[in-house]
Amino acid sequence: MSEHQHPPVELPEPGPAEPGVNQLLLGELTASALAGCEPCADALLDQIAADPASTARLVEITRRVPLRMYDGRLPPYTPYTPDHPHNAAFGLLAHKVKAEDPHLAACVEMPEIHRKAVAYVALMHLAEYVRFEQEGGFGTHQTLPEACVALGAGMAGWWHRAKPQQAAEFTNRWNVHWAARFPEEGAPVAAEAVLSFVLGSVLHHLAVEDGIGLDRLPRLTYSNAPAVLRDTGLTGRVLRDFRAPRAVEFFAAPGKRLSADEAFLSDVGGTAVLVVQAHVADCEHSFFPRHTCEIVHRAAEITSVRA
Repeated sequence: MSEHQHPPVELPEPGPAEPGVNQLLLGELTASALAGCEPCADALLDQIAADPASTARLVEITRRVPLRMYDGRLPPYTPYTPDHPHNAAFGLLAHKVKAEDPHLAACVEMPEIHRKAVAYVALMHLAEYVRFEQEGGFGTHQTLPEACVALGAGMAGWWHRAKPQQAAEFTNRWNVHWAARFPEEGAPVAAEAVLSFVLGSVLHHLAVEDGIGLDRLPRLTYSNAPAVLRDTGLTGRVLRDFRAPRAVEFFAAPGKRLSADEAFLSDVGGTAVLVVQAHVADCEHSFFPRHTCEIVHRAAEITSVRA
């Protein structure tokens, strides 16, 4: 390993049924991955691979705490292709990670080279999630309304790129029917900005209703938004009650001032439903039985288009 060290990341402590886990080693491994230090990560992976209990714990943390492995399937935000041999080894073990399953025993039975592959992929998933929290804006520096509007902007931005014809049609309707009502605002507010505000307001409403704070915002079920957006009366109340962050007051103002206009609410609400439906349809887990789409499922798509 290189001469420098990485302060270990604090990870959930193992339970009494998981003896022999090297928690410090796991924290140092996660820190090296976040720092992008391949020499340290590779050396620490060798140590993890020689320790079945710690390898099993790394998979346990990856599956239970930040991600959820969807019955052993890989999550959509993995940076590796599903047919990669590392992922195959990881998938086999992740499938065994249930409360009642002897995944530690399965890990002990694995050859050390397979345990290293398992640890490698688990580490990449864990690091990807932590980066999503850090770069996606779920830290303590943001308020819940700010984070929700940022998510709305990410969802709307991806939709504009993925569905350009639908986006152009909404932009035209906004410019012709709604933006012209605010000549005193100076530069017209962009259609995408208003759509971002509406989506963010509804996401905030869902988070409050479900008792979800910043720390659990990635687990917000955004696929519940259409039920709100199709109810123009409820959408109007949500827009009026939402305390818009100061940074978005400019494009929040038209949305709030039109929050009693039935035609506007029907138009923007219907468009926001199209945005949500496009994200759900593009989620690679949408065909799973009883699937509900959460924000974290679309991490790469949402954060890749955000400022």
